[in-house]
Amino acid sequence: MTKYTPKATSWLATVSILSFAALLTGMILPVLGVNNVPAQICLSVLGGFNGILFFCCYIADTGRTLTVDAEKIVFPRGIVKNGKTTYRKTAVTFDEIRAIESSLHKGNRVISKDCSLHYLSLNDGTKITVTLYAYGKEAEAEIVETIRRNIRNRNR
Repeated sequence: MTKYTPKATSWLATVSILSFAALLTGMILPVLGVNNVPAQICLSVLGGFNGILFFCCYIADTGRTLTVDAEKIVFPRGIVKNGKTTYRKTAVTFDEIRAIESSLHKGNRVISKDCSLHYLSLNDGTKITVTLYAYGKEAEAEIVETIRRNIRNRNR
């Protein structure tokens, strides 16, 4: 079983830890006898707000883990299934997948970059659209190749 987590997850964890360290520093300064009140307030307030914000983002991002094992692939919430976005994890066995197609979606280069949309056609006529850019280029290629390999092996 292989688990893929978004690349942003580790960055969010790091920023959360640094923010909570700033909060702790702001709380420890008066105990150590440092009488720099603006620094204490700034570290406490910014560390507390940023720590809570980034920790919540980290928790939300950990739910976007994609899992691939020998029989199935479990997509995180947010995939598009027959034109409707699903807000829960979706498990698809490799036997259900009839074909996979990929197309390049051009971004505007300001807010979004170019990314590939992957379309899974299932045996029952369902069409699933996923984006895998959050996991990195190498992981995206590995996931798509795993799906294609399982489709080829099944068709033999």
